[in-house]
Amino acid sequence: MPQNVRNLEWLDSINSFDQKLQERFLYVINSCANLLITEIYKCQSPIERLFALELQYFSMCGLPLVKKSNLTFTAQKEISIKNNKFIADFLITAVWNGSEYKIVVECDGHDFHEKTKEQAARDKRRDRILTSHGYAVFRFTGSELWGNTFGCLEEILDYIFKPSRSSSGV
Repeated sequence: MPQNVRNLEWLDSINSFDQKLQERFLYVINSCANLLITEIYKCQSPIERLFALELQYFSMCGLPLVKKSNLTFTAQKEISIKNNKFIADFLITAVWNGSEYKIVVECDGHDFHEKTKEQAARDKRRDRILTSHGYAVFRFTGSELWGNTFGCLEEILDYIFKPSRSSSGV
């Protein structure tokens, strides 16, 4: 485990709480940790797990935009369109300013995406089908996700919440 992760000084801080509050605090922390772990286990790759963790962190912060927009996300979401079935790494949905957003996020590690011409063609065909049926598709490379996970999430949030964006939605 990385050294900076081992810093659990907050545990000492709760010793000043009365017993009932300590128990409730630890219950809440444990429940949140279980939610994080459940969502992360759905993911198939380390970069997906990293992005899931960032999404969970963002969701758990309770930012007003998240609550007002009913922003939700699901890892490994099956999407059926006509005779096509796709598994999206993540499906993010939101309603903002009267527009509904359906966003597919793909975390493209080198092993599964664009390693061959066939993989690249399959991904591009899939993106066209999803886009033509009202989904916005965001693809991030492993390097982008490892380098700046929140920056990738910020691109998606800007797509939904930026006032300069057309109000037609997706």
